[in-house]
Amino acid sequence: MLFFFSVLAGLKQQARPKTALRFELVGFPRDEPIDVVRQPEQAWLEEKGVFGWDTWTADSDESWGYTSAEQCYVLEGEATIVPDDDRAPVTLTKGDFARLPAGLQCTWEVKAPLKKHVLYELLDDGWPTTWQPEDEDDDH
Repeated sequence: MLFFFSVLAGLKQQARPKTALRFELVGFPRDEPIDVVRQPEQAWLEEKGVFGWDTWTADSDESWGYTSAEQCYVLEGEATIVPDDDRAPVTLTKGDFARLPAGLQCTWEVKAPLKKHVLYELLDDGWPTTWQPEDEDDDH
């Protein structure tokens, strides 16, 4: 129960079509940009430990809300990150590195099946800081 409180503490539910839940992040700066490094050098990626990070895949659009930053490196595919606020959309393709800031709420519009290494920054209590609603068909 503590986990859900920690992760959901900064979220406020919004009305949404009956097939999905959507949450609004509150209390985060809204002006931090999505930072992208196009085709960084292998040595830079190795220094960050990117190739030891978890792998995330998607072949359809995904909605996300970040309570802290995500760093990712695209291994395959293409997606456009479309913020729900006035920040500009960003397209990532194979070989791109990005940092998505805390407070960002967005949709990953997947143009080609996506595979990326990902690192989620942690809250002070050590819990992961991103959250996505479970599918309605899940039994948990």
